[in-house]
Amino acid sequence: LPEPAAGKSGLQLFKAALRLTGQQEVVRPATAADLKRAERAGFPRELLRFYSKYEPDPRNSYVEFDQFAEDHTWGARLNSIKHSIWENHEGFPDAVLFQHGYIVFAGTSSGDPYCIDTNVKGKHGVHPIVLFLHDSLGGPINREAIQAERLEVASSLDDFLRKFSSGQLVD
Repeated sequence: LPEPAAGKSGLQLFKAALRLTGQQEVVRPATAADLKRAERAGFPRELLRFYSKYEPDPRNSYVEFDQFAEDHTWGARLNSIKHSIWENHEGFPDAVLFQHGYIVFAGTSSGDPYCIDTNVKGKHGVHPIVLFLHDSLGGPINREAIQAERLEVASSLDDFLRKFSSGQLVD
């Protein structure tokens, strides 16, 4: 996977990682119908813009890159629109998180969801990306429980794509 370099955007690193892993055909522009479904589902503007050019093929459900920590390797997956909508309406704890303003759009290979936190807006109106460990939300899931388990892993979708594409996401 490419090393993050000064001045390289997350999207540039994402495209480079696709080339290096031979997965260029795994992404394509989303259809107008799928983008409309995502918009109706409440997906934020930055995610819709990304999907308009680089949606993982719905037949594969996601694109995956290996991630590296000091003591282990794991996979991070970026979902297609169809898979993200399913996760946000049917998955657990994803559907509950969705009701509280968290849009699941990616996950770890062990099923932990990465979400866009639409409750928070940073500079330029972008939302941070947070991770939830699915095992940690076992009891009653309310706003306080969610806030206690929320782990911010990226300041924006672009920052997430930089880390996702360079194998440096937090799991």
